[in-house]
Amino acid sequence: MKQKYLLITVMMSVVLFVNAGGGPVHPDGGGRKVLMWTFARNNLDEWEAREQEIEDVFNIDLQLELVPQNRFIRELQAVMLEGKGAPDIIEWMIENNRILFSDPERCFVLPLNDLYDRSPAFQKVPTGRLSWVTYGGNIYGLPHDVHPVILIYNDTLWKEAGTDVAAIRDWDQFFQAAQRLIAKKEKSQPLHYALPMGDGGLGDTMWMIFQQTGAQFFDKEGNPLFTSNKFKAFMVKWFEWRSLGVFSNWDWGNFNKLLKDGTVCSYTSPDWWVSQVNAAVEDGRYEWRIRDLPLYPGGNGSRTSSWGGSFLAVPKTTKAPNFIFKLVEYMQYGNPNIAVERY
Repeated sequence: MKQKYLLITVMMSVVLFVNAGGGPVHPDGGGRKVLMWTFARNNLDEWEAREQEIEDVFNIDLQLELVPQNRFIRELQAVMLEGKGAPDIIEWMIENNRILFSDPERCFVLPLNDLYDRSPAFQKVPTGRLSWVTYGGNIYGLPHDVHPVILIYNDTLWKEAGTDVAAIRDWDQFFQAAQRLIAKKEKSQPLHYALPMGDGGLGDTMWMIFQQTGAQFFDKEGNPLFTSNKFKAFMVKWFEWRSLGVFSNWDWGNFNKLLKDGTVCSYTSPDWWVSQVNAAVEDGRYEWRIRDLPLYPGGNGSRTSSWGGSFLAVPKTTKAPNFIFKLVEYMQYGNPNIAVERY
């Protein structure tokens, strides 16, 4: 079973990789030092595995540094202001950037519009993914990957409650059926819950369903759109679903245990969270299945969403930015073997 779910993870993990083709000639860095910061341990592992390759192609001394996520922005701002020790390249969270603005003067990083215009590979990045790093018409980053989301569910317990989740069309039907799932109680509390949620704002389950609405957070100038009809309609519907009592807490530390004992009977999962169900599958008490997400009524018609990912960007303090532009383009999209090696 482990191999089965590993295969699922592999199939779901989509790299935004495009081969530029044509055997481009790469500029010679003359042995210069290039410092890159990343926030993610797993991403650092990948860059370290490619370090020699990248150094050989560009004749550079690539230095990689892991900066903790909770200190990344603060430390980046500090070294940029001081003018010493600033990275030439940064890798940061695509859904929580905090460094990009529609006004380039406010940004920590340089616009990449010229690079985009010259790069056939960059232009093949899906528009939806590129929108995360585009503000006020300025493109600030090169997306690294995308993590599509599926629904993983306990087929045994759902069917015991009279529902075949595979036949559910939309989230309204799902939450209607979920009320039957939570009917079995002990000490007035449900034994089984339909979905987990963090209940700390627009995150985890709420975030993944929200993406199916077609609502936008910002207009083209980066101004918030929280009063749009689509956003308000989603909030009304979400609080209706939330009031049904079908959600458990999204407990990161005990997630796999809650699946194994049947407390949590389904969850929306990107590729990097699929393995949480492995212990429950191996236990054999319940049958687990996967499917695409139910539709959001009146939404954009999507049966998936995305959670997680990163992008490369070039800080304003970078010396020789044109050279660094070509370097980050290669790192993200220039090696046709990377997708195969990674998965």
